[in-house]
Amino acid sequence: MGRQTARRVLVIAALAVTVAFAWAGSASALVYGIQGDAYGWGGGYLERFADLGVTHAREEFDHEDRPTDYDAFFEEAAHAGIVLLPVIGSGTGVPAAGTPDGTAYTTFVRDFVHRFGPHGAFWRANPSLPQLWPTHFDIWNEPYADPIASAGTYAGLFVATVRAARTAAGNPAARFLLEADISSIPASSSFPGCVGGPASGQDWIGAMYAAQPSLGDYVDGFSVHPYGNDPADAYDELFPNCAQNRWLFQRIEEIRERLDAQGEATKPFWITEIGHPSDGCSNCSLTEQDDFMAGYIAGAQALDYVDGFFPHHFRETCTDTGNKECWFGLAYHRSTTSTVFPKPAYTTYASAIASDPPDVTAPARPTGTTASVTLRWSANSPADDVLDYVVYRDGAPIAHVTGTSYVDTGFDPAAGHDYAITARDHAGNESPVAP
Repeated sequence: MGRQTARRVLVIAALAVTVAFAWAGSASALVYGIQGDAYGWGGGYLERFADLGVTHAREEFDHEDRPTDYDAFFEEAAHAGIVLLPVIGSGTGVPAAGTPDGTAYTTFVRDFVHRFGPHGAFWRANPSLPQLWPTHFDIWNEPYADPIASAGTYAGLFVATVRAARTAAGNPAARFLLEADISSIPASSSFPGCVGGPASGQDWIGAMYAAQPSLGDYVDGFSVHPYGNDPADAYDELFPNCAQNRWLFQRIEEIRERLDAQGEATKPFWITEIGHPSDGCSNCSLTEQDDFMAGYIAGAQALDYVDGFFPHHFRETCTDTGNKECWFGLAYHRSTTSTVFPKPAYTTYASAIASDPPDVTAPARPTGTTASVTLRWSANSPADDVLDYVVYRDGAPIAHVTGTSYVDTGFDPAAGHDYAITARDHAGNESPVAP
């Protein structure tokens, strides 16, 4: 996709309802999902996710477990009609590639995608299940949020992991998302103001690509979490490294431009976490959560490089009125597997999905397909007086050759075929077939 090099301006109207951009774009239907943690809550919630209208759920998987520990959860997701977007690894201490912990992580991801990725071992062993395998895998949740975060360590782990996971022992069809943001988050929560003051923290994108110049060879897309307050708040152009910008939804454009500068302009974004709490802070309310969610959705829909949108979180995770982290859910904490108590933001999201249905139309069947089969066999003894060899396809002779090989191109590659070879002597006698 071609991208403009000049700063692109995102304009979001009051109450975060409408969005317009300074350039023309033709955004396609998004993949709508939810950050769920259904595995931790126990069975039944995946069906409630489907009721919301989403087709995907982002779920965390512990790399210290065994991949087979998650068989029942993948089966439940398939029955619920939900495709999982696995994020593997989270918390402090991203392990370095080549260390025992790093090697253990890489091995888990390789085995996990071998089992659950496209056409993986789990799906082959369960052909009666809806074949709703994950196509993308998110490598480590918010590595930049670690107080001792190192972009170089994360980039090295990512390269080593994807290199192993793309082998035959893993799953060559799996796709991998790199976590990206404009800076890391330092241990201190106090940032200088935006009047020329720089934000502390590492230039996350620049440091990753400096540490691993071949990083782009292993990246299929980017996982971004553009948490912010009002999505209409403008990005400060004069001081792009200022702390306020680190907490704006519109910094997604700065992330895009920095990745474009690394040669990554064609790779999509997946907004794998986004949201606003309804309580727990002075300016948090149900109305504000709803308005902001409408703005986040509209912004994602207008950006042609965003492929997926996953609000955080399906339901409230706790009820501590002093902790805003409890209140990001689209449904109230009292929601259960049988009954969902929706907030206004839940209804807004469900309506947005209904008005922008997922793309379920398969591409047209490829045409002009060509294929060939090369057959080889050992020559008969001279005493056999061989005149030629007869090549059969599906019981019918298709060629007479004097050598010991034949290349067949005149068949339908979509169908299976049986081949056989016989030897014929000068008297016309034909040998038994060599299958």
